[in-house]
Amino acid sequence: MQSYENTWGLYHLFYPHKLEDVVHPDDLFAVLNMVEGWNAYSSLYYLFYCTGIEGEFVKLRSETIDFRAQADNYELIATPQLTFGERVRLKKKPEQIRRVVRLHYHFQNKVVVYHVESSDDIGRTYWFDEQLEQVDAMSDD
Repeated sequence: MQSYENTWGLYHLFYPHKLEDVVHPDDLFAVLNMVEGWNAYSSLYYLFYCTGIEGEFVKLRSETIDFRAQADNYELIATPQLTFGERVRLKKKPEQIRRVVRLHYHFQNKVVVYHVESSDDIGRTYWFDEQLEQVDAMSDD
């Protein structure tokens, strides 16, 4: 099996199979809770960080859950510049420090986009790398 540990990738959770067929049985309930209310056809692949391998399963992490799933549905992507919880500023509004709360894959542009906390920008739901600036962890700014 290819080494997926410490990589980012897309995972096909739904069509053409069922969650029960790809998610480790011990993690199925947690994954079902995670995807409750998701539209399975609005975004067929979801972005995860692979923390390791366990038998035939990849160990995946999102901003809210860790679970194991069949490795053959995992598709590698380039490592995002930011990750969950990192402190950032919007380049056009640098006065406010925010945290990355969710990463999402933008299929048209084939890049990772970021959802940040405290977004007071009406209608704006995500930001691209070039719109954000990482804040040094030691900085109090």
